[in-house]
Amino acid sequence: MKITLKGLVSSLIIVLFFSVGAFSQTPEFTYQGQLQSSSALAIGNYDLEFLLFDSLAGGTQLGPTLTRNAVSLSNGVFSVSLDFGPAFTGATRFLEIHVRPSGGGAFTNLTPRQSVTSAPYSVKSLTADNATNAANATNAVNASNAANAVNATNAVNFSGGLSGDVSGTQASTAVTRLQGRDVSSTAPLGGQVLKFNSTTNQWVPDTDIVGTGGGGGTITGVTPGTGLTGGGATGNVTLGIANGGVGTAQLADGGVTDAKINSVSGGKVTGTVANAANAANATNATNAVNATNAATANGLSASCVGCVTNPQIGSVDGAKVTGTVANATNAANATNAVNATTATNASQLGGV
Repeated sequence: MKITLKGLVSSLIIVLFFSVGAFSQTPEFTYQGQLQSSSALAIGNYDLEFLLFDSLAGGTQLGPTLTRNAVSLSNGVFSVSLDFGPAFTGATRFLEIHVRPSGGGAFTNLTPRQSVTSAPYSVKSLTADNATNAANATNAVNASNAANAVNATNAVNFSGGLSGDVSGTQASTAVTRLQGRDVSSTAPLGGQVLKFNSTTNQWVPDTDIVGTGGGGGTITGVTPGTGLTGGGATGNVTLGIANGGVGTAQLADGGVTDAKINSVSGGKVTGTVANAANAANATNATNAVNATNAATANGLSASCVGCVTNPQIGSVDGAKVTGTVANATNAANATNAVNATTATNASQLGGV
């Protein structure tokens, strides 16, 4: 008995499964064919086997062998549902069919294999979550090897040019701009960073400098110097002026003004005092000008001629008086007194 497959209907119908709130697609499809037995249309029940291959002859079987027993034929026509799993990746596929009358016996291999046409590939829709080897993929979440991918969230192995701040192709991508500004083609040196040069209107490599004093490095500790306290190696640290930390070397000439002086010990005063008012004791005042109420003024210089007047003199030791006393009253011992009244011992009195 010769069995042939005649008038094979190679259109493959996609089976859609619906559920509430969701929509999914599977690789299951319905296959229709027509069998002839000894040039007559087959009638009755037959057992069928279906195998999927990647070539017309030989090749590799893809997926499992599907068996459909007791398939009813009317005028030779049969219809079965087949599911080989994820075998339809875009390459050509071929269906091999084995047939026998139900009830046993050997299967007859129907040749040649039947080419599977494009119907199963409709599972790859224009808006596919995963588009592999798509010539044109629009809104594909994951597109692999897509020649033209529009709005592809994750595109792998895409071809074509890039625009904007990135140029080139996938195999040779270059960032030529940042925020719409050109990046210089000059290669940076060690330690340099990209800086925007407003004169050339581009990003150029330059030294990383903070302010005018340089930058970089890590502060590992702060050590107080001479006259300072504080510092430390961790956390926030402070520095302060130690007691006695400010000496002559730390004071600028003329830096201490009159407003900052509270009091000065007399023993600290040296040199000439230009104006001394109410000086209780003025010792060795070389030049005392306008010295008022100086109780004791010792060591007045010779330049102080007439600067101590009669009202400032309380008393004078007689031993310190030399020269002629014009008028001396009650002088115990008067020598060369021009006018002496009640001189107990007077020698060389004049005008007597």
